[in-house]
Amino acid sequence: MEECLGFFLVTELSTTGLKRLIQHVILCAIGSVLMLNFKRWEAVLLFSVIVPIGLLATFRLTGVLHGPLTISRTTTADTVYWNMSRPAGILNIEEKITNTYHEDAFSSSLNIHLWTYVENKEMYSYNDDVLWLSLTANANTSFGFIYSMHIESSETDEYAVLDFGEHFSGSTELYNLTQKKVVDGSHLQKAVFEAISIGQPKECELKMGSRVWVFFDENDLDHWVTITLEIVYFDGAIYRQVSIPIRLGILLDKNDSFETAFEIQPGTYPKLFLGRYDAQDYYKIYLAQGQKIDVHVDTTPYIAGNPSPVFELYLYDPTRILKANSTNGLEYYRTVSVISDSTGYWYIETRIITCYGFYTLTVIVQ
Repeated sequence: MEECLGFFLVTELSTTGLKRLIQHVILCAIGSVLMLNFKRWEAVLLFSVIVPIGLLATFRLTGVLHGPLTISRTTTADTVYWNMSRPAGILNIEEKITNTYHEDAFSSSLNIHLWTYVENKEMYSYNDDVLWLSLTANANTSFGFIYSMHIESSETDEYAVLDFGEHFSGSTELYNLTQKKVVDGSHLQKAVFEAISIGQPKECELKMGSRVWVFFDENDLDHWVTITLEIVYFDGAIYRQVSIPIRLGILLDKNDSFETAFEIQPGTYPKLFLGRYDAQDYYKIYLAQGQKIDVHVDTTPYIAGNPSPVFELYLYDPTRILKANSTNGLEYYRTVSVISDSTGYWYIETRIITCYGFYTLTVIVQ
């Protein structure tokens, strides 16, 4: 038994080391029984205590057998944000938003594919607007195993529903997982999809196709929702939980005049929209006298088959006097450049000429 104690002192307190320790203790106990020449009933009694305890400890350490699940460490990845101006009609978006997390031997990702926005779809009521989307989540680990995958939305507002059910031809594909719970989602409630792993896999994947985010308002509200992937996995020693959030926004296009102009900073602003009910957008940016401003508007269609909008671009000084414009021809790309001759808020106007659709606004200040 002294050898057993020595082995304990030099064994690393890792899962592998502990398993070896337990196995060594059992072997030492067997050896001790043989050396001490215990009576048969004493040997049986000793084995009946040591062996089950050793096996139970081994199963606990390897995750094969556990009591109430205890999460020893929780990690949340940084939130990825995406938003767009609320469109009109039927518009293909076909964009993928991804958030990932990596640590040591573990990695995971949440992908949300935004497909098509449809105005007045009559999904739940007469004038619903619908955004079709799908979700893909995966996780893998080199040590231990994946225990569960859970996708949950934040509570929707009073005039929106995010539906995780399969009512609209959406399919669900599970790899090394079995479905445990689904909550479709409704007004002011969360949508939930939960799956438990089959066996002890090192890799799992969940695919939810053709889900819908439905809006019931009169095109007069902003809508936000956060979709979070939660993964519980066993790393060989403890259970960990990783949360990976993506926040989506469908925003009103309320900047239709000088008075309601959105204040912006230098940068690039994608997925802005002009359409049937929204013929122009206004933005304002603060400039000091002598600064140069370059404004670019790109209306090249994001997706083949989408409408090809053509805009005009205007730039006004703080007194709202026109200083530059780009209006010639039917071009998909507009640009103006001006050196500011006064300090204050300068105004940018984009005005639709033909069709409707998304545009990207880029502002550079030097």
